[in-house]
Amino acid sequence: MKDYYKILGVAPNASKDMIKQVYRSKAKLLHPDINQNNPDAADKLTKINEAYDTLGDDAKRKAYDKEVATHRARLRAQTAGPQGQPQPQTVRQAFQHQAPPYGQAQQPFNRPIYNQPPPQQQVPIEQLTANAYSAGYTKGFSDASTKQKDSERTLSVQISALEELMRAAQEERGRAEASIANLQKKLTEAYDKANSLEREKEAMLALMEEQMSASKTKDDASQQEVKKVTELCDKITELEKALECSKEMTEDLKTRSEAGESIVFEAEVEINRLKEENRALEEKIASLEQYVAARVTSDSHEELVLAREAKLKEIKKRIKATHYGALGILFWAEDAEIKKAYEKLKIRYNFKLDKGDAKAKIKLKELEEAYKAIATPAARTVYNATIGISAQEVKDERKIAQEFADKEKTLLDQKAEDAFWAHVEELTFLAQTGDADAQNQLGEMYYYGDELDKDLNQAFYWFKEAAKLTHPEGLFNFGRCYVNGEGIEKDRSKGLGFIKQAEKLGVKEAIAFKV
Repeated sequence: MKDYYKILGVAPNASKDMIKQVYRSKAKLLHPDINQNNPDAADKLTKINEAYDTLGDDAKRKAYDKEVATHRARLRAQTAGPQGQPQPQTVRQAFQHQAPPYGQAQQPFNRPIYNQPPPQQQVPIEQLTANAYSAGYTKGFSDASTKQKDSERTLSVQISALEELMRAAQEERGRAEASIANLQKKLTEAYDKANSLEREKEAMLALMEEQMSASKTKDDASQQEVKKVTELCDKITELEKALECSKEMTEDLKTRSEAGESIVFEAEVEINRLKEENRALEEKIASLEQYVAARVTSDSHEELVLAREAKLKEIKKRIKATHYGALGILFWAEDAEIKKAYEKLKIRYNFKLDKGDAKAKIKLKELEEAYKAIATPAARTVYNATIGISAQEVKDERKIAQEFADKEKTLLDQKAEDAFWAHVEELTFLAQTGDADAQNQLGEMYYYGDELDKDLNQAFYWFKEAAKLTHPEGLFNFGRCYVNGEGIEKDRSKGLGFIKQAEKLGVKEAIAFKV
């Protein structure tokens, strides 16, 4: 059966809201708009859609859970052994399987035992388990590393393609802007010429009216004056034609200018879209890098601890029958550690002695002898020589223990750092999807600056989003920002109004707030 919980990456007991949030996050990252020509993304999107269709519906989810339980019960029944005993399913279970008592041969499937080859020497269980764990760990990490590299190569190709599209769009925008500048220059020249022609026309008309007026008042107007008037009329006609041509050219230039502006606008839209896609890809890469770093840190710490525990186990076996073993300490322990172990065991055995345990008296005597033999550095040096432990070995082991403690602290600090940023990323995602608690919490982290760098503008933004959803603490924090002028221009009356709303909702800080 398909494991819909595994496909979505949620626990079987995850809430409906959590399933919805995880689904939306993954669907956004796998959307075809930011995964063009990526069949793997399309296949994954189909699978999570199918999973969410079942898990997002209460009735379907209940039926699915019931079917999964029935399926698993059937599998357990099928894997039962000949006497109804479950067969071991893993390497560890196989070696933990109980063998028959010594001297009693086991007869699987009731077959007679004869002509059996001599039993081969068995490899120790611990070695087989360690080998199996090492092989599984190496293969798992190798597979994860290969998958991560493939994902990074795919994202790198997509980013290169987007950058090429952005460069092409920017070049097109540059050409369009140059064309617009040229068109605007020609448009200005055309307007200037049109205005000049208009002024010349007005001057000609005035001159013509003056000449005609003069010819009317004089009865003996000469033919020369009539000719001049005719020439003026012809010139006016030519000027009107030139003006009309100029107007047509102006309209054409204006149209071309608007077309150029449209090209620039479309180029800007395309550039912004490509930038958004590039940002989404960068976020995806950062998320993958953070996941891999966290996995490496976790695996490194586990590997370090397992190696150290294995080494200590060997040392404890070596000193089990010594005074160190009696006190339950290691042979490089300091004076204070030895005394603390002695006093703790002494209290325990005295308590048992008071309860009537006869063996406690013997244990107390052994404890006294052990402590007396190694209580001081000089006594330890003498005793260590009798059990084959040199001063240099003690010094070396103390150095190794300190190096282990320092390295473990570094790995744990890194693990804690990774966990913190994963928490911040999850908090930001929840805040962006409308979770008022997350919005207020994120705002407080930016407001106080204890965990994140202090940023009052970010704090005010998230307080405002939480206040929109009538979150009590969000309303108080939002009002306080207005009263103090933090991240927004100071407005005391508006701030007190929001604080009053928070007070009605029972926020203690709002009740005790004093301006």
